[in-house]
Amino acid sequence: MNRKNDLTIIWVALLTVIATGALIGFFNMSMQTLMLTVVLFVFVVSRGARMATDVDRAMLAWVIPVAFIAKILGASVRHYVAVFVYNRSADALVYHRRAAEIYADVWRSFEIPVITSRGAGTNFMEGLTGFIYVPYIPDELGGFVIFATLALLGQMLFYAAYRRALPAAGLKRYALGIFFLPSLLYWPSSPGKDSIMLLALGTATWAITGLFQGKWLSMLPILAGSLALMAAIRPHVAALLVGALGLALLASRAPKIGGGIAIRMLLFGVVGVGIAFVAVRLSAAYGLSLDTNSLNEFADSVTDRTATGGSQVAGRAVT
Repeated sequence: MNRKNDLTIIWVALLTVIATGALIGFFNMSMQTLMLTVVLFVFVVSRGARMATDVDRAMLAWVIPVAFIAKILGASVRHYVAVFVYNRSADALVYHRRAAEIYADVWRSFEIPVITSRGAGTNFMEGLTGFIYVPYIPDELGGFVIFATLALLGQMLFYAAYRRALPAAGLKRYALGIFFLPSLLYWPSSPGKDSIMLLALGTATWAITGLFQGKWLSMLPILAGSLALMAAIRPHVAALLVGALGLALLASRAPKIGGGIAIRMLLFGVVGVGIAFVAVRLSAAYGLSLDTNSLNEFADSVTDRTATGGSQVAGRAVT
């Protein structure tokens, strides 16, 4: 076992050296961003060590460090594409620039920035990015590193939720998928909605698995907070999650949900409040009402925005 651990340390160290060389040489990582990456690496690895159990301690000892390195490389590629392929027109660079130049200083003045320039979710994301930058305003690549780390924390929570729900069902396969799927290494690795949504979804999923183990008193506030964050950015995703939770409560026969009928009814009440909150948020964010004309207008507006971004496909919205 000691020999195996030694080999793990050697491999992780070797990958770290290779990744550091790539980051400095090819992606021109600054020294301050390299130091930021080291600090975040230590933080993530320490969190991974704390979340490990006897079942997966040996596996997570190498999976988490390698996942962090892969994630930072993905963030570096994402930054390179945003700068040199998209000619700096990517939303991630807009979020970073406005947060670094405007909104971080507003938060530091103990004021809440009022942003009305674009859509509700985008405005919220710009303000949130500024809030994240309050302690330290990174350079562009540093911003990508920070948000990639937040997304990775969400992936770690997804893994913890899976282990809690299915402790003996292919943990290694799930870990390889959730940490090393190429789309998860690349897309949610920049300032923007994807990384924060991955963090919020991972947190909510972890909290929901806790609910079904009877930890409803400690998990409900965490679930509520993550749902509120999702509703501010992607309210329709929050609506889907709340609906899925309601169906799970209906179908569940797990005794650990605990407390008998009273607790189950309380949880149904929470789901009802969540649905109402998300519905209000959807209406406010998109100007929706539950009539056909409003929904058709919304579908048309989505089609127009997609065409503007150059991502349209043949066909039309399904109404």
